[in-house]
Amino acid sequence: MFSDFRTEAMFSARFKRLASALVLFFFSFTFYSPAVLAAFNEVDRQSNPPRNSLAYTNPLGETIESLEQQVSSLHQMVMTERMDQIPAHLSNIDDLADVFHDRDALVREELYAEHQSLIESGLPDEILARHTQFEENYRNHADSIGLSLDKLSHWEDSARDKEELLSTLETLQSHLQYPVRNPQQSFSGDLDFVTPPPRNLYTNQSAIEDLLGVNGEPTWDLSDYLETDSATANSDRIQDIVADLGPDPLALYKWVHDTIRFVPSYGVMQGADYTIQSEQGNAFDTASTLIALYRQAGIPARFSYGTVAISAEAAQSWVGGVSNIDAATNILSQGGIPQQQFSYGGASEEVEMEHVWVEAWINGEWVGLDPSFKEHTFTEGMDIENEVPLDAEAFLSNVRASATVSEAEGWVQGLDALVVQNELDNYQARVQSFIDGTGSDTTLGDVLGTQQIVPESADVIEEVVLPFNRVRASAVIPNLPESLYYRFRLQIGNTFGGSFGAPVQWAGTAAELNRLTPELVGKSLAISFRPATEADQQTLESYLPDTIETVDDLPTQLPANTINMIGEITVDGEVVATTPSVTLGQSLMVRLGFNAPERSWNFSENNLVAGQYQAVGIDMQGISPTQLTSLQGQLESVKTRLEAENFSGLTKHDLVGGILQSGIQGYLAETYAMDKIAAKASDIVYHRSPSYGTFSTQMNVSYFFGSPRNVLFSGVVMDVDSMSSNTESVDNCYEDWVAFNRSSGMRSSAYEHLIPERLFSTEDEPAEGVSTAKALALAMAQGQRVYTLTQDNASSLSLITIDSAARSEIQSALQQGFEVTVHAQPINVNGWEGSGYAIIDSERGVGAYKISGGVSGGFLTPEQSNWLFIIGLGLGLAGVFIAAPIIVVLSTAISLALIADRFLDITSDLSGTQCENSGAAELYVGLALGVFALGFLFGGLGAFFLLSYIAFLAAGAIAGAINSNNSICE
Repeated sequence: MFSDFRTEAMFSARFKRLASALVLFFFSFTFYSPAVLAAFNEVDRQSNPPRNSLAYTNPLGETIESLEQQVSSLHQMVMTERMDQIPAHLSNIDDLADVFHDRDALVREELYAEHQSLIESGLPDEILARHTQFEENYRNHADSIGLSLDKLSHWEDSARDKEELLSTLETLQSHLQYPVRNPQQSFSGDLDFVTPPPRNLYTNQSAIEDLLGVNGEPTWDLSDYLETDSATANSDRIQDIVADLGPDPLALYKWVHDTIRFVPSYGVMQGADYTIQSEQGNAFDTASTLIALYRQAGIPARFSYGTVAISAEAAQSWVGGVSNIDAATNILSQGGIPQQQFSYGGASEEVEMEHVWVEAWINGEWVGLDPSFKEHTFTEGMDIENEVPLDAEAFLSNVRASATVSEAEGWVQGLDALVVQNELDNYQARVQSFIDGTGSDTTLGDVLGTQQIVPESADVIEEVVLPFNRVRASAVIPNLPESLYYRFRLQIGNTFGGSFGAPVQWAGTAAELNRLTPELVGKSLAISFRPATEADQQTLESYLPDTIETVDDLPTQLPANTINMIGEITVDGEVVATTPSVTLGQSLMVRLGFNAPERSWNFSENNLVAGQYQAVGIDMQGISPTQLTSLQGQLESVKTRLEAENFSGLTKHDLVGGILQSGIQGYLAETYAMDKIAAKASDIVYHRSPSYGTFSTQMNVSYFFGSPRNVLFSGVVMDVDSMSSNTESVDNCYEDWVAFNRSSGMRSSAYEHLIPERLFSTEDEPAEGVSTAKALALAMAQGQRVYTLTQDNASSLSLITIDSAARSEIQSALQQGFEVTVHAQPINVNGWEGSGYAIIDSERGVGAYKISGGVSGGFLTPEQSNWLFIIGLGLGLAGVFIAAPIIVVLSTAISLALIADRFLDITSDLSGTQCENSGAAELYVGLALGVFALGFLFGGLGAFFLLSYIAFLAAGAIAGAINSNNSICE
């Protein structure tokens, strides 16, 4: 995100050092009570083998990788004439050779047995031919490796010819170079956290006309102003509003003005229908909404775009109720709106900005109307900070006394969670008592304060006036050009590279979705794979057991070398793009991201395995409650059919897709709602900016000499590559802004494991996920050192054990001036082994929250969800007996959508919300604590951890409501 600051005060060097130490507290106590941490420690002590290790997924591949490292090292010794070190190295290779021969023999037995099974199954000749080709390729490489290893074992007994040794090593390297496992995630562009500022303001007529693609006076007929496009497309909702209000231009204008909340952003993002669903939108979408209603009513209407001036006071109220013009223009700038402050000689008195409004043909003339501009009334919330004082210095002193801290090396160790819990429990009780004492009808609006649109008061349309002090330049057009729209692009690509540890790289596009975002918002996007031919379908089915009574009977892995798949990109289940045929388990890549108006494509690049199901969620300005209600209805329909044992017509998109969509859409909705409420509690103006993420089935693949051999279902992963927001302190306070951004990021990180855990947990079998937040908290609970690294103490990275790809990314981040928080050693969560780390832009508080493997999200390894893997491949329900666990997960998914929907309702109208159950009471207290925490955060030792721990109290309220299927507000 970008903010055009005019605040003079910045962090002092002393404060930055203090913040680096305090951020460790922030991470350590963000999301777990001592009881929960104790439970996680019990999980961690279990002897679960790391499922993401080569020893588990590809034992022979582990040996091949070790041999490649030893052979490369030996080759370097020979080239540099270090002959005295060769015997010891050869001895190591001899030991590995013994392991190789044993594991090679097992693979050959497995391949032979599978060949016989394929014959017995009567599968087509083409399938047998693929298997035979794989076997031959495997034997050729393995035989050559075996011969070369034998030569090395006898080298000291021979003439010890250097050239012969080099030749043998180079032959070995040619066979050992192939990747043996899934490639690591690509890290390109992951540290690009800040959106550049908008271009300079256009202030002349020619520039405005060039932008719109018009020239001079309009020549269109009135009928042209009734034609719709993707932004103004008709819908049932539009028809219903017009039917209800009639073709009255004033009534329709008032409905849009009084209903649609303004979001300060630039470009067409969601169109009229989704703006009505969400009841919020920017000037482009709000204008589109009024024009769509007018056109449905038979009233010609058009867009007017230009550079306008509004008073500073009006701008401050419009963007969310900030107290000075600097804060207002910061928000407009972060939203991408070209703008500037204007002065008549003294202090800035106006804001000039590019803007879009409406002209409608009413009573024989064009009437200018601006439905997006509105004033607000604000009410103050409770003064928790002064009414319920907390001795922050004593609190932090007690916490620090329980820990060991090294400021020089940048680590903290041994924090006592009970100390924090007891302090916060005591304070929570005091705040609860204060809130209860204000009356039984206390609402969330009473606690936080409210913001309400001032309704339009005109009695006739002629009384409506444009709110501008002046218009410097403008032009009109029936429909906005596509250059002013957002686009979302999703590509599946082929790959190359990966040999000798080189990164896998993009090799070209195999399938692509490229659409305007109004055509995609509210819809379910997905990447999935289907068997390429009937023969591939038969082969897949042949690997299923004859009798399936429970999910335990389903395979956890499948041979990949005989099966071809076709990748599909779907929108609401409809295929819109396909890939050529690929092998199951083949390494592919995905690129996804937005094209903002007048900007290049900003995309994330992630690895993809042929056979995964990947649900894609996009969120332009906040998920619509209607979208969640629709998803809830779809899930309930599927659940009803499963309960009735009516499986006919159910697809992978209904089953796997619906569940994964509920996860990613629920994540986007809940994080938006919680950030919105937390911002209100913290005197922060908050708007969601275009964001996206995925929720996918995950596979580990074993590769032999360039070809996939087996695919192993390893769980699900939530990867939110882009979570963007437009935030500013009401008072333009830099420190409050940074603190909120940090707490928001950590809260969002925790939801990346909390949402999957909720979906897949049962009373008998709780699911265990991992995220940056959870990994750091677990590491602290285990007694690990948790480091905060900067350029000043970057050498401490050598004290940390972490995978090579993550280490490389951390080194790059430190060199670029970022701050990194990471724990000392890998953790094991239910068979997942790795590390969590956060890369933060300390001057803005934004960053990336990563776990090993490069994923910007959480990983979950559910024990009883093999059906996701099987059905996701397009095999359908294997039988009535596996419907039961699907019904359980569907029930949880329905609850998740319902709760997220109700919290979005709370954010829509903070006044008059009566919350009655215990979960809501915890939410009250958490938000009130958040207000106070920001009050002392930068005034003393009040640290980031407190604000984040408070965020968990609010998250816990939602979790408790979901688990008990209670509503939040009655």
